[in-house]
Amino acid sequence: ESLFHVTIDVSDSPDLAASHTKAGQYLQLRIPDVENPAFLAIASPPLLASSRGVFEFLIKSISGSTAELLCGLQKSDVVELSQVMGKGFDLDQISPPKKYQTILIFATGSGISPIRSLIEAGFSADKRSDVRLYYGARNLKRMAYQDRFENWASSGVKVVPVLSQPD
Repeated sequence: ESLFHVTIDVSDSPDLAASHTKAGQYLQLRIPDVENPAFLAIASPPLLASSRGVFEFLIKSISGSTAELLCGLQKSDVVELSQVMGKGFDLDQISPPKKYQTILIFATGSGISPIRSLIEAGFSADKRSDVRLYYGARNLKRMAYQDRFENWASSGVKVVPVLSQPD
């Protein structure tokens, strides 16, 4: 099993792109002629959909799954997408930042996808005294988005790797 970064161009469907309004939302993806759909959390922040017309995903390829087939598609292959689903993260629960100074976030493996969207969409992390992301993975080789950790830190989110089988 491996993690794959997949970008889907939805620029020809502005209504679909505009329906991604909150971090934590997901959609259903179908590959033509494949029976089982995949439900995928959108990893990119909503602004990316509206500005560039793309959705980004982090997909765990599991043998025999629709996700595995998706990871094997080539540029310009066609997939079917549902409308964006889910209410996303309710940031009103942690507002105003002055009242909720400490935020602890936990994610493992590909579950980092909606968390990436949350961090990059912004939730006033820089206005809080302590925002930590505890991110679990087997080892550093299996930890996605390491290239973004520095930017996340500069936006106020401290990433704490939690490794079950360190290198």
